Amino acid sequence: MNLFLNSASVRQLAASAVAAISLTLVACDSAEITSNAPPPPPVNLIDTAIAAGNFTTLNAALEAAGLNTLLADDSAEASYTVFAPTDAAFAALGQPAIDALLADTDRLTDVLLYHVLPSTVNAEAATALAGTTITMQNGDPAALSLDGQQLRINTANITTADVIASNGIIHVIDAVLIPPNDATSADDLMTVIRADANFSTLVAAIEATGLEATLSDVSAEFTVFAPNNAAFTALGTDTVTSLLADPDTLRNILLYHVISGQRVDSITAISLAGSSVAAANGSDLAISVNQGNLLINTSAVTRADIPATNGVIHEINTVLTVPADSASNGDGNGNGDTAANLTAMLADEPDYSNLLSLLQSTGLDVTLADTATNYTIFAPDNAAFAALNATMLAGLTEDPTSLEAVLLSHVIPNSSITAADATALAGSTVTMADGTVRTITLTDGNLSIDGATITGTELTAGNGVIHRIDTLLLTEAEQ
Repeated sequence: MNLFLNSASVRQLAASAVAAISLTLVACDSAEITSNAPPPPPVNLIDTAIAAGNFTTLNAALEAAGLNTLLADDSAEASYTVFAPTDAAFAALGQPAIDALLADTDRLTDVLLYHVLPSTVNAEAATALAGTTITMQNGDPAALSLDGQQLRINTANITTADVIASNGIIHVIDAVLIPPNDATSADDLMTVIRADANFSTLVAAIEATGLEATLSDVSAEFTVFAPNNAAFTALGTDTVTSLLADPDTLRNILLYHVISGQRVDSITAISLAGSSVAAANGSDLAISVNQGNLLINTSAVTRADIPATNGVIHEINTVLTVPADSASNGDGNGNGDTAANLTAMLADEPDYSNLLSLLQSTGLDVTLADTATNYTIFAPDNAAFAALNATMLAGLTEDPTSLEAVLLSHVIPNSSITAADATALAGSTVTMADGTVRTITLTDGNLSIDGATITGTELTAGNGVIHRIDTLLLTEAEQ
């Protein structure tokens, strides 16, 4: 190989190089330059939050409390998970509340450390912990729960997960977490309830049933969901007077507001969202979270964790309705018959005559009479059928195959879902007997399924449950 080039060869190489550079510049002008360079390494939690731009209030609060140094610690042993409220989440507290926090360093520190977990937990691990509580940096428990696919901590939604920092991980949340009430009391439940003027009607009800001795027993433990005076007022004077004169019925109602043998604080209750617990009268209570509110059935907890020596009290804004499970035949008022089958129950209720007629025309009345299988029926009443266009109803009745599919789309097979269960399922989907997937929702205390409001007290039969709804569940094509 000739390692020496003459001047002509050098000029030729130079010209080729210039041409190559020119072509490269043209290519750069016509297309974006791509790079295979690795992304910059993550920075610490504080710098990551500052760079995000929507945590200015959080950063200011951390600095005021002197916690910015803790979360900027990049040493090998430092590892944190921060549930980070956005500026909008802080703004929802109101400026007076923010100013009060900033002026009280001890309280501010407690609140901020309640947003920090002293280990790194990503979204997958947090999801696996749903239904449990975790201990935050300040020593208080926080609840992780799932609502469908939505992961929550307490009642705050995790809106963005797994923002990686060099010394931990950030999960963005849409509300500020408030540590649970750490107050204690030297008084028993009955003494605490009596001392609160907001529970005067409840006190009268407890005394009318003789339950004051039970709630004063310091050797036992209870959780009391206590309706306030406004909740009883909403029942009407006549109803309250009638209940006070009927101790047996009133006692059953009051025991439906009590969990016996357990002190269930609000954080534990939130972790149980989507499930149910047994009340002292034997019926189930549904626990859920809706729009940031802890709900017991459809009643909101307006004041949580009022302490007593033998339990805890949660104030609620409505009196809970005991599920209908009496042994008498249906009487048109929502009473059930646990010995009768579903078809017999529908036949005993005049307001379901249209539905029963259609079930009989398809032979589904025989199916729903089979006591070997449980069903949940969302039953349109006669008014729902009357609201249908006559042509539409005629079309359904003339096509037995389509009619059967429509009727089956109102039935959940192999299950007996009570109102409490349905409340716990709010935000989730259920699969009907025809394969249709429907969504149960809870809005302003009202349960509905795919837009049809559940309007009546459930009927309990030997092989399932019937819920009255105000409209037929139809697809757009069927309508």
